Amino acid sequence: MWLLIPAIVLPPLILNLLQWRRDLLRIHELAASRKEIHLDLRRDEAARVSFLVAAWNEESTVQSSIAAILRLSYPNLEIVLCAGGTDLTWQIASQFGDPRLTLLAQQPGDGKQKSLQRCLERATGEIVYLLDVGCLITDSAFGRILGPILSRNEEVVTSIPCTSFPGQIKIPFVVSQCASRVYTSIYQPEYCSGLAGANSAIRRQALEQAGGFHAEVRAGGDYDLGKRLLRQGTRIRYEVEASIPIEFHTQVGTYLRQQARWLRNVAIHGMRFRAYREVAACLFTSLVGFAMLVLPCLSLALALLGSPVIARITAAMWALGFLHAFFSRLRYLKVAAVWLGIRFPNRVVARLPVFLLIDFLAWTIPLRQYLSRGARESW
Repeated sequence: MWLLIPAIVLPPLILNLLQWRRDLLRIHELAASRKEIHLDLRRDEAARVSFLVAAWNEESTVQSSIAAILRLSYPNLEIVLCAGGTDLTWQIASQFGDPRLTLLAQQPGDGKQKSLQRCLERATGEIVYLLDVGCLITDSAFGRILGPILSRNEEVVTSIPCTSFPGQIKIPFVVSQCASRVYTSIYQPEYCSGLAGANSAIRRQALEQAGGFHAEVRAGGDYDLGKRLLRQGTRIRYEVEASIPIEFHTQVGTYLRQQARWLRNVAIHGMRFRAYREVAACLFTSLVGFAMLVLPCLSLALALLGSPVIARITAAMWALGFLHAFFSRLRYLKVAAVWLGIRFPNRVVARLPVFLLIDFLAWTIPLRQYLSRGARESW
């Protein structure tokens, strides 16, 4: 029995140490290719940029997000904000007196895509900037996203928001989410297979040629739009240095819904666009989550039923998978700390097992949702 311990612990530990070496090389590679970008343009020579923002029940972030856009030094921009909900989102948005802001009322049932299409119809810019209301745009990120489009080299540029809102970085649950996003971001290829709708710029002509925003897509609109852009031959440039702060979820329930929705959207919409590898990857993730929740129960049941050998094998399989996931998350934390140049609270490590169990549950949820159309389209 004791001989099983090193056989279970050493393989995932060694594998992650080797991957950590690869991670450091990736960080050094990205740092070596880093370039400073400055958009020093006069108003008469700056292309007009239209920020399209949909805000439903976002009273906690709408003011800071819109204020961040208005603080940008870029001389020719506008904001078309479609706001509403049962909270104070509309009232807060109405308090902005800046002439660059156009405010539209979002009605119950409109959904994000219909709201963005209404924003697009009112926008006047030749470049459309998609920004989630829970994000804080910065001059640096804005310049890196917009630069390749202004130089006429690209039609679409995107980046995953990775860093947290001020003050959130001390919350262990947020740190875990942040680390996973950073790791995903630094391994994105130069031209990626999807669109991060939370922080993307698109030349308006390319967006309209792709059909704009489809109101019938109740969930997964960003994925759907990205695939339509790719299908028409428009490549999507990824800018790893253009990340911006985003408000991470601090409640487990909302986090579970978000993670399940992301997996479900790729699996459902991916079939329409024949992205079978992406669909298979999402289904595999869900099955892994299911296995990691079920195997301990199965092992216990086998032991009680008088099959101790099979029970030990089942328990060893689970332990091997769990340790690999745990060491991987430790590596993500270290990568994020190096990449962002910050230190995370030590208590995050102690809570990683809990965060892993939450993720296993989130990955499993879509397996049930695929059976119901209402669940498949839920937000």
